[in-house]
Formats: sequence, C-alpha cells, structure tokens
Amino acid sequence: MQIIFFIIHIVLLVTGVLIHLSTYFFIDLSKVDIIVKLWFVLVFLLTLTMLGYNIVKVNLKGNRRDYDLFKLLGLLPKWLSWSITLFFVITIIIFLYNGTLFAGGTTIIDGRYFLAEKGVVLKELTHEEYVYCQFIELRGISSMWLLMNYLSTVGYFYTFRKGQPLVSESKEGYYVFKGY
Repeated sequence: MQIIFFIIHIVLLVTGVLIHLSTYFFIDLSKVDIIVKLWFVLVFLLTLTMLGYNIVKVNLKGNRRDYDLFKLLGLLPKWLSWSITLFFVITIIIFLYNGTLFAGGTTIIDGRYFLAEKGVVLKELTHEEYVYCQFIELRGISSMWLLMNYLSTVGYFYTFRKGQPLVSESKEGYYVFKGY
C-alpha cells in the first residue's frame, strides 16, 4: 500500500511539472481542465494525508508537534534541504513576478472577456489577452501547488521508507531525522 501512495505522489509530481511547463509554452489546457482541477484536489488530499500521518505518529509516541523549520532542514541531507529551499524561493519569485504582470483576475461577462479586481471591471480584454492572463494565473497557482506536492512527495518518501515519521524528538529533546 505504501508503494502505491508513493507512486501516486510521483505521478502527481510529474503531472504538476507538465501542467506548470505548459504555461511557459502556452499550451491550452482548457480541453483537459478537469485533469488540472483533479490534480489540485489530489495534491491537497495527499499532502493532508502525509502531514496527518506524521502528526499522528509523532503524537502516539508522545513527542511534541512544534517543529522548528530551520532545525528540520538542518537534519535533512544537504541536497534535499537545498532543493527545498531553492524550490521555495523560486515559488515566491514566480508568484511575485506574476503579480506584477497584471492587476486583478480574468472574468467572462456576457461572452466578453474582462480584467476585474474585487468586482470592479478594470478593462476589456481580447481573447488572446484573456488566454495569456489565464496562463499567468495558472502558472502562479501551479507553482505554489507544485511546491506543496514536492514537499509532500519527499516527506512521504522519507516517512514510509522506514515506516516512521519524518522527524521525531529524542528523549534528550533533540530532533532526530528518520531518513537515511
């Protein structure tokens, strides 16, 4: 069962990378919109599953839940902590950059395309501008969800590799990495 969950995580990670890359090459995903929405839901559910498993396992052993993120990153292998940090920074840069490209969000009113913010129409868009804005919105959202999917996949791999939570606390109060 554990290998099935890990394979699902990997398939979702690859799917997420393809969805995210499609926004850079302007590949229209409107025909497979249900797959994109399903990807968001499955990533969310699997991340909750991974986090829930770790919290329950740690609590059953009587350990604390209040982890210090920087201590946790220090316990991981160097390549993994660097990749997580890099992924997080890139996600923030993509999100901030996409926020500077246009204000508001796209909407369709009576078959016409608009850029609107908080219910106020800012300007009317052509179909091409609307599609471009849709790509930018999907790129920003998919980068955040891809980060969550990556963290969940890595955490799941390390968690179920030994059948223990990713990190727990020793009797002396130190965090102990349960990976390699």
